[in-house]
Amino acid sequence: MEIREATLDSALEYLRQQIIKASDGGLKLSFVLQADVNRSALVTLRLNDVPSWDALRYVGQLAGVQFTVDQDAILVRPPVPGPPVSAVKLPDDGEASNFVSPSEVPGPPYLQ
Repeated sequence: MEIREATLDSALEYLRQQIIKASDGGLKLSFVLQADVNRSALVTLRLNDVPSWDALRYVGQLAGVQFTVDQDAILVRPPVPGPPVSAVKLPDDGEASNFVSPSEVPGPPYLQ
């Protein structure tokens, strides 16, 4: 998959089409963009053999947006202020094994 200097709107539409195609048309996917999202943010990336959820996450990182998966659609919104999840300090008391890193959490199955 390659996206070159595409707007966020165009990149999301391309991903939507690819996801629908991969599901043999069985999935109807919608994105809902909040009003304060920069739809014209440019995205360029090249990915090989990457699950759709990861591709979507990369597009979000490049465009400066976050996604919330809802029952009927994927909400596209500006990032929530605060440190990224990967920057949260885990306790040093041996309980860290109970925590799951964000990279270990799979995306919704219909996006893979």
